[in-house]
Amino acid sequence: MKQWRNIILTSIILFGFLWAQDAKFIKVQPPDRDIPSFIGYKTQEIVVKLQNSVIERMDKRRAAREGLTGVAQLDRLARQFNASAMIQKYPNLKPKTYRGREIDPRQWFKVQFKSKIDPEQAARAYRRASGVIDAQPIGIHTVQATLPNDPDFSSQWHLNQSNDHDMDAPEAWEIENGNDQIIVALLDTGVRYYHKDLGGANA
Repeated sequence: MKQWRNIILTSIILFGFLWAQDAKFIKVQPPDRDIPSFIGYKTQEIVVKLQNSVIERMDKRRAAREGLTGVAQLDRLARQFNASAMIQKYPNLKPKTYRGREIDPRQWFKVQFKSKIDPEQAARAYRRASGVIDAQPIGIHTVQATLPNDPDFSSQWHLNQSNDHDMDAPEAWEIENGNDQIIVALLDTGVRYYHKDLGGANA
């Protein structure tokens, strides 16, 4: 029995050496520090927040299909900027009270345009329209390769600690920051849609 165990262990060690000879080492380039954090705005979409009284008058199916709502002010802007669709972002969510304020995600719509527009100009025009609470261009940002701006980052003790009893996550990010050939899926039960990170600075 002991002899068989020694044979198996020897085989494993020999196989390990043979496999190691075929191993390839790849030098990973650190991320480019010159890339700005803000890239710009999406040029064919903005988001708008509408009053409930306007939403009740809208033809939402037509809006999603053609960009026209049946509401004169919105349709005038849709024609001006050549909108192709106006889609309600969260039609099935219910309002939630957060810190004394009612947050209703159903008021947010994504407006899509047939061609490139000036998103800041379009957002300003929509904000001036009656029945529009807010309108914003959609910003495009890069992910920072250094420490994240998460205020609770220091509470995640396993990522980075001054005593270095951690997994060295920031240091690892400096060496390898992703591969666009790898797809990762996260399965979750939902999202706290009224959280300040999703609702903006005033949520």
